Amino acid sequence: MTPSTNGYICDTNIWVKVVLGNVVDQFVYIFPNVHFADAVENEINKWTLNANKYKKIGTTFNDLKDTSLKVVYLEQLNSG
Repeated sequence: MTPSTNGYICDTNIWVKVVLGNVVDQFVYIFPNVHFADAVENEINKWTLNANKYKKIGTTFNDLKDTSLKVVYLEQLNSG
């Protein structure tokens, strides 16, 4: 599949399915402009507190946050 040039917003449920489905590399390749709201980032980071296989939901997000994933911090948006 060809990578998309559009930006996309991802929610927690989609990210959980991507990570648990072991398709993170393909997801980031196909959707290189994935954005997460800061509230979604907070939800995903709660998964890092798990000591089981679900911890990777949060750790994978944090590993990719600075390179492949973008977080939109809503308080930094201008309302005017």
